[in-house]
Amino acid sequence: MRHSRSSSPAMLKDFSVQALFMGLLTAFVGSASSFAVVLHGLQAVGATDVQAASGLMALSISMGVCAIVLSAVTRLPISIAWSTPGAALLASTGAIEGGFNAAVGAFLICAALIIVAGLFKPLGRAARE
Repeated sequence: MRHSRSSSPAMLKDFSVQALFMGLLTAFVGSASSFAVVLHGLQAVGATDVQAASGLMALSISMGVCAIVLSAVTRLPISIAWSTPGAALLASTGAIEGGFNAAVGAFLICAALIIVAGLFKPLGRAARE
């Protein structure tokens, strides 16, 4: 029995060195252009150098995994990026009560609320208006 979702041959037939180079260039420019803003934002909310490095690593890995999974599922080139305006807001906010741990908790709660809003159609409609 033949599977209709055979990934290796179908995905590899569209592979080219130029596509690989452009994907790597897009990822590099997307990360490097906001790297300093994100780093400053992490440090502004009280992250130590080790916590900031860990945060940047977690962001980079999660964006990479999301891009790979979404690209494989949709069979389209997908690029995931962090929010530079969000990082700028974080950088300009300064130290918060509770420090870096409170900021991480706030981001997790915010992410959960965004997912709920996306899954709950009336909230999605209200956000569009």
